[in-house]
Amino acid sequence: MKQYINEAVQKAKKLVDIVDTLEACGKENAMRSISRSEKLPYQLLWNLKFRPPKSIAYDLVLKLDEVYRRKCQEAGAALMSEARAALSEEGLNATDRNIVLAAHSVGRAAEDTGMARSYGSNVAAA
Repeated sequence: MKQYINEAVQKAKKLVDIVDTLEACGKENAMRSISRSEKLPYQLLWNLKFRPPKSIAYDLVLKLDEVYRRKCQEAGAALMSEARAALSEEGLNATDRNIVLAAHSVGRAAEDTGMARSYGSNVAAA
């Protein structure tokens, strides 16, 4: 049982790190922004990032996973939108066009990541 708890805490920590990075583009503290918009306790997010707890409620892990997937979709959609706008501009040389097409692929992959539903077999069984 302890292994499942450790896996859940590690998964939550990883999700907070990624979501914090995705949200960090804004002006305010990303963890505060996530806490407010997603109705998650700020102290929980802070602890997961800097001082992981010994256990965590699994519904919070699922909520963080949901937030992570939504943020991936948002980041992917934004990247794809910028790539489409860049492709519509005249005068792109072959190198620039390849870079923009690569960015479009990354955006698509991020959107796909956001739509996927995978919780990990060991953690979900807890």
